[in-house]
Amino acid sequence: MFVSIAGTPSCGKTYFLASMTWRLRHVFPKHFAMTFSDADPVSNLQLNEYENQQFFNPNPDEVVKLAKTQEHGELYDTVMFGEKLVEYPRPFLFAIRPNAHHPNAGQGGKTSRLLCLYDNAGESYEPGRDDASSPVTRHLAHAQVLMFCFDPTQDPRFRQECRSASQDPQVVGGLETRRQEAVFHELVDRVRRHAGLHQNEKHRRPLVVIVTKYDVWKPMLGECDLPDPWLPVPGSALSGLDVPRIEGVSDQVRELLWRFTPEMVSAAEAFSDRVTYIPVSATGCSPVVDEDSGQISGIRPRDINPIWTEVPLLLALAKWGAGMVPYKTGKKPEGDIEGRSA
Repeated sequence: MFVSIAGTPSCGKTYFLASMTWRLRHVFPKHFAMTFSDADPVSNLQLNEYENQQFFNPNPDEVVKLAKTQEHGELYDTVMFGEKLVEYPRPFLFAIRPNAHHPNAGQGGKTSRLLCLYDNAGESYEPGRDDASSPVTRHLAHAQVLMFCFDPTQDPRFRQECRSASQDPQVVGGLETRRQEAVFHELVDRVRRHAGLHQNEKHRRPLVVIVTKYDVWKPMLGECDLPDPWLPVPGSALSGLDVPRIEGVSDQVRELLWRFTPEMVSAAEAFSDRVTYIPVSATGCSPVVDEDSGQISGIRPRDINPIWTEVPLLLALAKWGAGMVPYKTGKKPEGDIEGRSA
């Protein structure tokens, strides 16, 4: 199952990825009787290091700052085609399998998946950054689920509204603002071009808009309560994902985005009929500011408390992953998206 995650530089994508994989390692066996493990430790080496810095740090009061995703280096492989060098992104690879307590433990071949998770530096989505010698974002056209990280703190309209309720340095400071819908339009153009879609044709695969840094802007959502969105399955040791709750939160977030950034909502829904908006916070706390420079220096591991970072992938596996994750819904299941053409 291929999943692609995109976003602008500094949108919190790296922190989100590390927090998501760490949470899934705990949530899957505890609530869904499944394992979530590294399928290729070498490919996942850098992401594992990010997890260690934040969640397995022997010095929990030491401020840590994750390295920015680069456009070249360890996360890429170079292949020689004749005399031409071509650089490809290397995915993070995870094996998802039922454990001995799962009702389908004897049918692991049907309920197991190899998750190929693609990530790129935000700069890779700038016009002209994807060409024949460096086709680093063409996985977007093959992804069965697309995820786009939208950072409200990069939008001056959100930032202005947040200042009345938050003193987070990402809001009150002079951090760079970005036209995130412009990056999304570039992403859409690449998907259309490489998947062979017409300009007015909607993509048939789901889009999850991940609205990052929820701990900063949650007052704008009326302090929306975000408990764990899963419920016990009657007569079973498993839990089921509470999809109606997630969809209800999605509606609230969409309404908020429409109020401040209607261009982003319009672009997302013009691209796909299946758009979900999920608020997340990779750290659940504000970053630390260096007293001397006044710049953000990182996060103290002791303060980290992720919010809903596991939900986007759980939702994808529940609704579009052949029933890997049981879920509650009042609608007809959408089924597996595997095998459908791009």
